[in-house]
Amino acid sequence: MKHHCYLTQLPPIKYFSIIGTTLYLNLSSVIATCEESGS
Repeated sequence: MKHHCYLTQLPPIKYFSIIGTTLYLNLSSVIATCEESGS
């Protein structure tokens, strides 16, 4: 598997700095899980 789970679920952080950061921190667990499953 490839690590594009985070690319798919990652919100447009460029357009949202604070909100994007919060979403990124919330998705960090999802990203970590996807990378572990992907690798």
